Amino acid sequence: MKRVRRILLPSDFSDSAATAGEFAADLALRYDAGIDVVHVFKGAPDLEPFVDWLEIDEANQSKASVMGDFLRHHAKPRLEEVLRKLVDFGVTQVRGRLLAGNPWRIIIDLAASGDYQLIVMASHGGSGLADALIGSCVDRVVRRSPVPVLVVPIPREAVGRHAWPEMDDAELFGWVGDPSNRTS
Repeated sequence: MKRVRRILLPSDFSDSAATAGEFAADLALRYDAGIDVVHVFKGAPDLEPFVDWLEIDEANQSKASVMGDFLRHHAKPRLEEVLRKLVDFGVTQVRGRLLAGNPWRIIIDLAASGDYQLIVMASHGGSGLADALIGSCVDRVVRRSPVPVLVVPIPREAVGRHAWPEMDDAELFGWVGDPSNRTS
């Protein structure tokens, strides 16, 4: 088994990610390892159709660049807070990155770089409906990662307000009444 020198900790800044961060910090202290926290948001071009309200002041700015700046401006203080908490926990080697793109692909690309021996992430994040319909980021990372992945289970009652709400199949698929009587 390879010695754990650097841990990749993907974070969406949810309570679930904070719990995974505590596990990562404990492991980092045990193995004298560093932690890299990465927050990946969907690229601004993916969000552009939803931000018609943006006003562009300069001719050389695009909606994508303005949205990217907006996301970085709001994500950077949250990333710095996560890094501070890790240092307060006793981890001395911490770094943070804000990246745009497809979260699971970015995580896999980082893991494949050879810089990490372990990924630690929460079993549930804050992406809610998108994960349920498109497929869990965690599931994709676990299936494709070239390094071990520690998935920290988050009790259903502890999942943050942005995570997938508890509902039965009828609610999930919009069935009314008995699901066996549906027409689709």
